[in-house]
Amino acid sequence: MLSTLKKTSIQKKQILSFLAVGVPSIIILSFIALSATSDSNERMNLRLADTAQTLGEMIDRGMKERYNDAQVFAANPLANDKEVWYDPSSALIRSMNDLVRLYDVYYLTVLVDKDGRVAAVNSEDSDGKPLDTRAVYKMSFKSEPWFQNAIAGRFTTRQPFAAPGNDRSTGTWIDDVAVDPVVKAVFPGDVGLAVGFSAPVHDDAGNVVGVWKNYVRFSMVEEIVQSYYKRLADDGLDGAEFTLLDGVGRVIVDYDPKLTGSANVPHDMSVILALNLVERGAESAKRAVSGEKGAIVYTHTRKNVDLLAGYAHFSGADGFPGMNWAALVKVPTAQGYAVSILLVLETLIAAGACLLLVIVFGFLMGKKMARPMVKMAEAAQRMAAGDLDHKIDYDKADELGTLARSLEAISATLHRFNGELEGLVGYARLGDLGKRCSIDGFQGSYRDLMEGVNSVLEAFVAPMRDLRESLGAAANGDLTSKMNGEYAGEYAALKHAWNSTLDALNAALGEALESAEQVDRRSEQIGRSAKSLADGAAEQAATLEEISAQMAQMSMQTKANADSATTANMLAERARDGATRGDHAMNEMVEAMNAIEGSSKDISRIIKVIDEI
Repeated sequence: MLSTLKKTSIQKKQILSFLAVGVPSIIILSFIALSATSDSNERMNLRLADTAQTLGEMIDRGMKERYNDAQVFAANPLANDKEVWYDPSSALIRSMNDLVRLYDVYYLTVLVDKDGRVAAVNSEDSDGKPLDTRAVYKMSFKSEPWFQNAIAGRFTTRQPFAAPGNDRSTGTWIDDVAVDPVVKAVFPGDVGLAVGFSAPVHDDAGNVVGVWKNYVRFSMVEEIVQSYYKRLADDGLDGAEFTLLDGVGRVIVDYDPKLTGSANVPHDMSVILALNLVERGAESAKRAVSGEKGAIVYTHTRKNVDLLAGYAHFSGADGFPGMNWAALVKVPTAQGYAVSILLVLETLIAAGACLLLVIVFGFLMGKKMARPMVKMAEAAQRMAAGDLDHKIDYDKADELGTLARSLEAISATLHRFNGELEGLVGYARLGDLGKRCSIDGFQGSYRDLMEGVNSVLEAFVAPMRDLRESLGAAANGDLTSKMNGEYAGEYAALKHAWNSTLDALNAALGEALESAEQVDRRSEQIGRSAKSLADGAAEQAATLEEISAQMAQMSMQTKANADSATTANMLAERARDGATRGDHAMNEMVEAMNAIEGSSKDISRIIKVIDEI
């Protein structure tokens, strides 16, 4: 991984750097957004559960009024006036008609005597239209549970899941919703769904003389459901579906305007009071009928859509135990979670856009940063190859600008360095070995290198100067002036050879001088011998013989002188060889200077540092 990253271009590294910073930020923001969607979903779950609960409370409040109405109507003074009973035109009937018209929630109000016979029933509906109630007068309710309970003083005061305190109401018996046969007898074209509220009628002495029963139109409940649907639809949840269940899980309201295409509540009797959702295994229905409150998501098998269902059981209101019903409020998750779905979608789009911007921005920034770095790398490569004239066109005040100016400074330093070496080599080629590189303006390793070049040249010139002085002295006849400096290597060999040559010359010339002195002495002896020859002939023969002996000796001495001359010649040849080696050393010095010039090229290795950037 690291080796691959090292080979990656600056532009790609820049993109990766932006991604390394941007992606975690995007992930964190996305996580926050998704957490917000979870909160939004939870709020929607709670809203639907609360809607189911408040719907139940609203219906219970309406039913509480009906609960009280039964007792109020039963307390009507005309109700215990038996003189107006059984008379379809009595004041009691007119009072009943007024109550039905004013309250506008009742099908029928019926007064039944203690024997279960109908004593009175309204003759008009809520619109004031006459009703045919003859069939009602023929009915007997003596065996009906509501009649028996009301006569016996048994009332609906508790429900299984009534909230604490909602058990104070009493005095009325409630019949659960049903298709009532009495209503159907009077309203044959109506579905006949009604809820019954029955209260005993007392005479002035407080004795029970009959039972008053109100048949509440179930449409009152349906209208409340419609109003709640409108609230949700106005909030964009027009796919909402409301379902009311009785105490065992049978459907009593099934309102889904989106499905039916109508705002009216349908009365499909194959569903109403026939379809038991608890028996069908509907989880929300089972929980609601069990008295729970909450929300779940499930798949509607008939619609094949995911629904969010809020559910709650009725719990009464204001001391009234309420109805043993439950409410389900369902919306498609596409609507219920629309805010969170939209937030997720927007988050994904924003994350994608941010990621794209990060990549594009990283690409552009990488390209912008890489361009001058590529130029600088190219300039460094050219400097490494010996091209010191390449210019870097980058004058920004940032770090790259500093790097560019540093490369320019390196190039200028190498220019000066190369110029100094070229000048020094030029002087050396002309034989001027007194010139040195100027170290002014050089720092660090460059200064050390220039000082090293000067010291190398000085190390070469010092023995040459010493040799030149010794040769000059020898040329003037002084063979005692030797090379006295401390040298190493070839310079020490040169010193040893030359000094040995001088020693050999001195020895040879000393022997030649001694031979000359001997010749001179022999010549003096010959002169003296010649004089003696003139003094006496007698001595001539002896003298000639002596002369002959002396001549033989002189001949031998001359031969010795010749040998000494040969030795001197050999020493001279050695001196010439030493001089030749000196000339060779001079050539090596020039070559060394050329090598120094070449070594300046090695400084380009410094540029490798730039390549690593």
